[in-house]
Amino acid sequence: MFDIGFAEMALIALIALLVLGPERLPLVARKLGSIMGKSRRMFNKFQQEFMRETNEIERQVQSQILAVKETVKETEEEFEKLITEENNDEDFSDKSEEQVD
Repeated sequence: MFDIGFAEMALIALIALLVLGPERLPLVARKLGSIMGKSRRMFNKFQQEFMRETNEIERQVQSQILAVKETVKETEEEFEKLITEENNDEDFSDKSEEQVD
């Protein structure tokens, strides 16, 4: 979490021992450990909830993308069908004009 080496931790412990004294240091260390544990659990819970929500949003987006792709494919097929019908109608009208002549 913090980039603190052994020497820095030893210095902090020595200063804490001098400032707090040997009677209060274990109580303060215990309380500090408890606070750090609670904050770590809260952070992990928040992170899990955040990941769960982002995964849900990603699934919804993927679902919408698939729906759009299907719509585009259906529209493309309809256009191809219309173009084919139009070409068939033109071919038929060209043939009927040739027969009339």
